[in-house]
Amino acid sequence: MKRSLDHAARSGRVLVPAQGQTSVVSSSIAMRMLLGAIFLSFGLLTGCGAKGLLGGEIVQRSTSSEPEASAPTGSLAPKFLNCEEARFLVLINMYRAQNGVGPLRVSKSATQAARWHSQDMGEKAYFSHTDSLGRGPWERTAQFGYAGCQGENAAAGNRDAVATFCQWKNSAGHNANMLRSQFQAIGIGQVSVSPSPYGTYWSTPFGSMPAESDRLADEWTDEAPCARPVVLPNC
Repeated sequence: MKRSLDHAARSGRVLVPAQGQTSVVSSSIAMRMLLGAIFLSFGLLTGCGAKGLLGGEIVQRSTSSEPEASAPTGSLAPKFLNCEEARFLVLINMYRAQNGVGPLRVSKSATQAARWHSQDMGEKAYFSHTDSLGRGPWERTAQFGYAGCQGENAAAGNRDAVATFCQWKNSAGHNANMLRSQFQAIGIGQVSVSPSPYGTYWSTPFGSMPAESDRLADEWTDEAPCARPVVLPNC
C-alpha cells in the first residue's frame, strides 16, 4: 500500500482508502473537469473494504486524442476466458440487462492488457491504474492493440467473480462504470499471484466496440468444471 500511495503522490493523485467508501483525486483535476478546459479528464476512485481493495477510473477522451493501437504483445492473448473471468462476464451482462443496458463484448487485446496489468500489480506489489511502466489504462490497452478504452475498474483481494462483482456493485463509481451505456466492450483480467499483498488482482478496461477480429469468439471458458451463474447475487 505504501508503494501505491508513494506512486499516487508522484503522479499528483491523492488516494485516501477508507472503510466502505471511495475517494476522488486531487482538486486540480476536479477543477479541470468542472471547467471543461481539457479533452482528457478522469476521476480515480479507491476504497479499502473488509473484503478487498478496489479502484475505478473514468476516462473521457476526444476521438482526436485517442492513442494509436499497436500490435498485441506478450504471452497472455486469450483464446478463452478463465472460469472466474467468464463468470464475471455473465454477471455483468445479466446486471446490465436488468438495468436496460446492452451486453459487453470481450476484446481479446483489452483482456490481454488487463491480465498483464493484474499480473504486474501482484508481482510489483502495488495497486493503481498506472502500471509499473507509467502507463494509464488507455495507453496500456492501446499498446496491446485496443485503442477504444474509456474507463477501467480494478480490484484486489477476492479470487471469485461474485465477490468482486459485489465489491464494484456496492461502490457508486465502479457500479456506474459497469452500467455505462456507451461502453460496448470489456477486457477481463483475473490473476492470482503468490506471494503478493492481496493474492488475486482484477482489471477490467471498458470502451468502444472492438473490431470483429479482436472479439473473443467463445465468451465462455474451456476450464471444467465451471458453473455458469443463473441469477445475480444479493450484494
